[in-house]
Amino acid sequence: MPVITVFNGLFCQAGNVVQRLLDASGYTLVTDQDVVAEAAVLSGMAEEKLARAFSAGTSIFNAFSHEKERAVAWLRLAMAKKLLEGDNLLFSGFASQLPADNIGHLLRVCLIASLKERLAVARKEEGYAEKHAQKLIRKADEDCADWVKMLRDVNDPWNESLYDIVLPVPRYGGGRVCGPDNGAGEQCGGTGFGEQPGRSAGFYAGRQGGDRSGGRRP
Repeated sequence: MPVITVFNGLFCQAGNVVQRLLDASGYTLVTDQDVVAEAAVLSGMAEEKLARAFSAGTSIFNAFSHEKERAVAWLRLAMAKKLLEGDNLLFSGFASQLPADNIGHLLRVCLIASLKERLAVARKEEGYAEKHAQKLIRKADEDCADWVKMLRDVNDPWNESLYDIVLPVPRYGGGRVCGPDNGAGEQCGGTGFGEQPGRSAGFYAGRQGGDRSGGRRP
């Protein structure tokens, strides 16, 4: 069975989608926190230092310490270890970008929506004022763009060339995408996601005040 990776924008109802995928497939969720913890064991670096790699920008001392580059290298090794240890895994969050492009058994999924739709989700589900939600989205998108540029040398983190499937989640509804009662194979680009036998919440919710399955709240 393929390994599934899910990368998403803030306020794109990713938590709902990831949970539906897990329920339908029986896969095991691997979050950013799981990969960071594994990298900490392998490297001896503090988890906090490793997690900083997910944020845009670097310390003024990075030119000398190369801390961010070292963190990414250990995170890649931790991801490779996870991939070797088991199948039927779903990686959600920043770590979903770590696997090399030449790994053939990955199904890369992107969950994104228009700014208008994301602001509507932020207002309806989180109760955020529009200006505050815009600030959170801007920061989250900067982090995503910096991360994807560093790992894959692409400026747009939502570029379709990076993924096998790009889903405009609010258009479908987070609770309906990939649901077995809604034609999962058809809604997920003909992959039959919901028929496979067989994000994540919270590690960075405090940092961002927002959502990413495996990194922020949905």
